[in-house]
Parts: sequence; structure tokens; C-alpha cells
Amino acid sequence: METRYKAAVALGISITGFAASYPYAGTGFAGGLINSGFLAATIGGLADWFAVTAIFRKPLGIPWHTQILTRNRERIMNSIVDFASEDLLSTEHIMEIVREQNMARMLVDYLNVRGGRERLKLIRNRFSGARAPARLPVRVRTQTG
Repeated sequence: METRYKAAVALGISITGFAASYPYAGTGFAGGLINSGFLAATIGGLADWFAVTAIFRKPLGIPWHTQILTRNRERIMNSIVDFASEDLLSTEHIMEIVREQNMARMLVDYLNVRGGRERLKLIRNRFSGARAPARLPVRVRTQTG
């Protein structure tokens, strides 16, 4: 079942539950609680439907503050590009992340766990012209603690 149909089914259940529990709303705590719960689900579902629909289309033919992505596509894309180039990929931001990393630990992990040894052997053999695989030390030792 597609997501939009799941949402429609959930909204339908909440509307049906509200309508079915409405006569019991004033009969006691349990009836009021069930009715209020279905009412809240119905209102929330309708608000979500309207908000998501307003992003792309004109729900119920209402043109005011709708089609947000369609009307502002160029501005949104420019903002994303500006954020990525000026903030996310800025030299300062990248250097801050690099400073936070334990480069020695990353190198040991690369050599021991991620196949770095074998790659280094291949590179060394290509540059040296060696046919037989040369040996590197068995393991790089790490300190624990």
C-alpha cells in the first residue's frame, strides 16, 4: 500500500472513530476520552494533509500561501547551494572536523580492519615492479585504554 493511501486510511479511521464515539462523549470519562482522542487525530490528520498538500499544490482551491516549493524553487535551490558551499564545505568547518578526529586511530583502523594493508602492498608492488607480494609487519599494535 502506498504511503498516501495509508495516510488516507488513517484519516478515515480517525473520522469514523470520532463520528462513532460522538454520542458517548458526554456519558462519562471513558466516552469523553475516546471521543477526544479521535477528534484530536482527525484535526491533526487534516492539518497535516493541508500542510503537505499546500507545499506542492492548491488544496481546496485556496491559492493563498500554497504551492510553496513550486513558486520558490529557484530561491530554495540557491539557498541550499549557498549553505553547502559557504557553511558545510567551508575550509574552517572542514578543518574543525579534522582537528576533532584521532588520525592515528583512523590510520591503524584502516590498516588492520579496512583492508589498507592489502592496498598498500598492491601500490608498493606496482611502483617497485615486484611480482611476488612483499611482506609488511603482521599487525600494527594499538594501545588500549
